[in-house]
Amino acid sequence: MIGILCSPKKEKIITQSLLNLFKTSFKEECFSIITFSLTNINILEKSIYGNLISDDVITPLKTELPSLVFNFAVQWTRDDIRKLRSLMEVENLTLINSANMYNQSAIMNMLLSNILTRQNVLLSISFKKENVISNLSQIDNFIFKPENGANLSKLIYGKRVDSGYHLYDAEKERYCKLLDIQTEINPAFRTGKWNLLKAPELLTDGKELIIFRSHLQRNIKKTWEIILNIKVTQSGTVSNKLDEKTETSLLRMVTHINCFIPDLVFCHIDYVYSSNETIFFLNFGGWQNVLLNQNQDSSVKISLCSNIIDYTKDYFANEGLNYVG
Repeated sequence: MIGILCSPKKEKIITQSLLNLFKTSFKEECFSIITFSLTNINILEKSIYGNLISDDVITPLKTELPSLVFNFAVQWTRDDIRKLRSLMEVENLTLINSANMYNQSAIMNMLLSNILTRQNVLLSISFKKENVISNLSQIDNFIFKPENGANLSKLIYGKRVDSGYHLYDAEKERYCKLLDIQTEINPAFRTGKWNLLKAPELLTDGKELIIFRSHLQRNIKKTWEIILNIKVTQSGTVSNKLDEKTETSLLRMVTHINCFIPDLVFCHIDYVYSSNETIFFLNFGGWQNVLLNQNQDSSVKISLCSNIIDYTKDYFANEGLNYVG
């Protein structure tokens, strides 16, 4: 049995999406899947209450905790994080993608530790929130972004022009004089920690910074592949055939990050292009449920499920167990 750990709000949608997929594309695979949330796990009993997908039907039931679990959720609260850690300590249980949200400074430090990936990382600058002007006066272009998570709506890109900046964020592009930058930036500092990054001139469309996201997965041969590319700031997909330089950079980055996060199988990388077409890392995250959305390209969903099946077969073969049922 394959276990899929979901957030409570997404469990029903993911369950239905998986049922539709396995009814149409994987009917010959004789195994069952159970979706469940952290709320419905009893660590002491090693049991769960979830939705069993088997024989083209969904059946709610209580059963034993699966020995192989794919994490499709983000754990936000301290209680959820503690319970997830307890789950990871359960004997004879393997958890894939134990985390799907990461500290971005830690990820950047991982990339900076490699001579090949550091060229795609923007330089981080120490700064004081109450005196941003003194820091910005020493650089031409910059990015402010949250240290934790990957919320691109909070990102601010500043491009130096004359005696001020063109500021690009999720809402609009606007001009701001250097002496007024403190007032413009302060609202962003009300929550959490922030990174100030020194940037070259980056690619914009005149109204907003153009941000790309690539979704990747690792197969059982331990090699990474790109399965979906999108423009985050301009809704819609882009060609899955990236230029060789971009693809090489992305695969180098995720392969190196994987050295530090060995249970990583599904992830995404956000990045931008400089005016000379070099890509620069912005954010890193794990699994995203958008990959199983109803309107998602079927080839993407089939590729993901095929990979899950391959991991399941490989896992049970290595454990000397029967994966059927």
